[in-house]
Amino acid sequence: MQFIRSDNDSSYQIITNSLVKDRTLSERNANNRYVKIHKSLQKNKIHTSHDAMNLLKTVSWGSPDGSRESQWSVVYDLKNRK
Repeated sequence: MQFIRSDNDSSYQIITNSLVKDRTLSERNANNRYVKIHKSLQKNKIHTSHDAMNLLKTVSWGSPDGSRESQWSVVYDLKNRK
């Protein structure tokens, strides 16, 4: 499991269960959607749930035949409990 929490505040958390065992750090982070999400969240300080879903769309992955693809991406608005 990989867990990223914002350093400066607790406005977001990113969690994944991507397989990281037996991979080097560079292999884990190359094209890693969670690193891309983290960088985007750091860059853009104001977020809406709509913006977050659009960000998830940009990092969604899949193969042309549909055999491998993102299965679950979710956004929770914990401040407003939505």
